[in-house]
Amino acid sequence: DLIEEVESLRRSISALGRTVSKQTRIDDNVHLHDTLLQSIADSPSAISIVSTDLEGNILFWNKGAENLLGYRAEEVIGKQKIGIVYPENAETKKTVKSVVNFILTEKRGTTCEIEEITKDRHLLNVKLTLSPRFDREGRVVGILGVGENITERKLAEKALAERIRMAAFGAEMGSALVGSSSLQKMLQQCVEAVVQHIDTSI
Repeated sequence: DLIEEVESLRRSISALGRTVSKQTRIDDNVHLHDTLLQSIADSPSAISIVSTDLEGNILFWNKGAENLLGYRAEEVIGKQKIGIVYPENAETKKTVKSVVNFILTEKRGTTCEIEEITKDRHLLNVKLTLSPRFDREGRVVGILGVGENITERKLAEKALAERIRMAAFGAEMGSALVGSSSLQKMLQQCVEAVVQHIDTSI
C-alpha cells in the first residue's frame, strides 16, 4: 500500500544518503592524501625524497632533492639513473650495493650514511632512510629514499675529534717535558708522542 511504498522509499533515500556520505568521506580522504603528497613533493626543505625502480631509473624527485642536489625534477625523472648522485669510489658503491641487496632480500627498510655529489660537483654527507616499494602482489618493484644533509654535523664531529686529539697530544708533550729525569728521556718521550700523534692523524 501507499504507507509501505513511502517507508520503502524512505529507507532507500536513507541508504543512498549513507552511501553518498561514505563516498564523500572517501573523496575527502583521497583529497587529503593527495594534498599531503603534493605538499611533500613541493616542500622546499633540505629533505630529499627520491623514488626509483629496481634498475635505478628515477621516478620521483621532490623539491627538497632539487635544493639538495641541484638537479631539477624534469632533468632526471625518466631520464637519469640514481647513480648520477653517487661519487665514483669503492666505498660508496659497496654501501649502495649492500643496502639494495638488503632491501630486496629482507623486504624492509634500512638507514645508512653515504656520500652524494651535487650537480655542481660538491660532495655531501647524507643520511638515507630507504624503504622498498611493493606492487599489488607484494613484490618489491622499487625503492623510496629520504635523504637528510648531515655534512655540517660530520664536519663538526671531525673538528671535535681533532680538538680532542690535539688536547691529548699537548698533555703527552707536557708530561714528557715536566716528568722526565733527563734530557735524553725527555726527548725520547717527545718523539714517541709526536709519532703517535702522526699515526692517529693518518
